[in-house]
Amino acid sequence: MHTSRLAAFLLAPLLAATAAAQTQPAGDLAWRLQAGDTFSYVFRWDFVQTESLGPQMVLRDVKLEVEYVLEQKVLEVDGEGRARIEATVRALKAAVDPKMMGMPMGKMSFDSAQEDAPNNFLRALREAVGKSFRFSLARDGAVTDVSGGQAIRDAVTEVARRQTEELKKRLGGGGGGMGGMMGPDLIGTLAARISVAFDDQTLASTLNVVNHVLPPDGAAEEGASWTHEVAERLPQLGALRFVGKYTRGPGEGDAARIAFRPEGKVELEKAAPGGGDGFQEQAKAGLAAMEVTHTRIRGEAFFAAGRLRSSKVEQRIDAVADIPPDSPMAGMAKPGEKIAARFELTLTYRQAN
Repeated sequence: MHTSRLAAFLLAPLLAATAAAQTQPAGDLAWRLQAGDTFSYVFRWDFVQTESLGPQMVLRDVKLEVEYVLEQKVLEVDGEGRARIEATVRALKAAVDPKMMGMPMGKMSFDSAQEDAPNNFLRALREAVGKSFRFSLARDGAVTDVSGGQAIRDAVTEVARRQTEELKKRLGGGGGGMGGMMGPDLIGTLAARISVAFDDQTLASTLNVVNHVLPPDGAAEEGASWTHEVAERLPQLGALRFVGKYTRGPGEGDAARIAFRPEGKVELEKAAPGGGDGFQEQAKAGLAAMEVTHTRIRGEAFFAAGRLRSSKVEQRIDAVADIPPDSPMAGMAKPGEKIAARFELTLTYRQAN
C-alpha cells in the first residue's frame, strides 16, 4: 500500500473519533437513568471566612473543608424521566482551621476511614456515615423533594451535644483556660455546625446548584445559552438569589462543557435571627449589620453519556460594616475605617473513581 494511503487508512479511525468529539450532537444534554442504576459522586465544600481591619490586619480567618462520597441508587423513574434516588453517605472527611489575629487556634480534622482519637471534637460526624437520604433528579438536573437529610443532621447534633456536656464536666463547667473563642461550647458544637450541610434544605440547595446545569429540553448546540432561576441557601449567611446563565462551550474529549455565570443582579437574602446556637446567632447579627459590596459567582460543568462528569461552582461575597464604638477595634481603626468581611464557598461535585 502506498505510504500516504497507509497513513490515511491508519489515521481514519482517529480522525473520525476526534471529529465526533468536536461535533457532539445538540440533543445529548439530559440525564438518562433507569431503575436499579448505581453510581457515586464525591461532594466537596471549601469555605473561607475572613474579617479584616485595613489591608494589613486580619482579625479572623476560618477555613472549613468537608468532603464525602454519595453512593446513589435509582429507585424508580417516572414517565418524564425524573428519577427517585437514594443516596448514602460514605468516606466523610472534614477539617476546620481557625485563626484569630493571625494566630492559629487549633486545627481539627476528621476522617471516617481512620480511628477516632478520644479528644477529636469532630468525631460526631461519624454519625452521618452510612446514613441515607432521598431526592428526585429531573432530566435537566433539577433536584427536588429531598427527605431524610434532617435525620442525619439531628443524629450528628445529638452526639455533638453530649460531647459538649462531657467536655464541660471534665473542665469543671467552664472553659478551663481554653479561651472563650475555642471554649467547649464552640469546640463541642463544631460537628453540629458542619452537619448543617446535611439538612434537607441545604442538600436540596447545594445539590441543585451543581446538578441543575442542563437545558430544559435536553438539547443545545455549541454556543447556545439557557437560564435557570437559582436560590442557594448559605448556612448562617442566608440565601443567594439570581438568574443563572448557562452556555455550552467547546467540548473536552467526549464531554460537553457548560460554563455558568449569573445574569443580572445577585441578591443576598440575609438569614433571619432565631433557630441557631449562640455562635450562629452572633454570626447572623454580624452579617445583618454588613453592607454587601461585591458578589462573584462562576461555575463549570462537564456532561457526557447521560451523566454529569463533574461540576464546580465558586462563590464569593464581600461586605463591610461600621465598627461599634464600644468594640476593642474602635481604638485601633483609622477615622472612617470599616471592618471588611469576605465569604468564599466552592462546591465541587465529581464522579468517584
